[in-house]
Amino acid sequence: MPISVQEAFGLWPEGEQSPADKPHLQHSSIAAWFKAEGLTGPLSKIGDEAERERRLHEYGELERFLFAKHLASLPEAEQQEYRAGTHPSQSHRFRDRVEPIAQQLQEELASRGYATRVEIGFYHLDRIVLSAKLSRWPSEAEWPSWPWFFLGFQVMYGLE
Repeated sequence: MPISVQEAFGLWPEGEQSPADKPHLQHSSIAAWFKAEGLTGPLSKIGDEAERERRLHEYGELERFLFAKHLASLPEAEQQEYRAGTHPSQSHRFRDRVEPIAQQLQEELASRGYATRVEIGFYHLDRIVLSAKLSRWPSEAEWPSWPWFFLGFQVMYGLE
């Protein structure tokens, strides 16, 4: 049985909500949300405290929502791993299973014209993320199909 978006990440801790109730959840990426909202810099630099807190909250909700959608798109076997807590992104103890996935992402980025080395990041709360330094940011046209998440992993991008 496929995992639902809500189940995938405990998405709705405040009760039933939907993208219709939260316009920021209608974006296909963080980058698309930034553009649509006219945001140009780090959210932590927003001067107005109430606005900064609102934007940081929206950012967190959107990131969780997009990750949940990503998890819901994975094959059933990978969804089962995630449910069981044995997906390689869920613990540092699974690091030996991550290198082939990092290599796959590296090949995916190369096929898009981005020669980079994908690294494994041991993140807080015992998570593993993938990290890539790019020579340039993906264009707006690339955003809808860009691998912001990859095979159950969050991908952190930066510039060289």
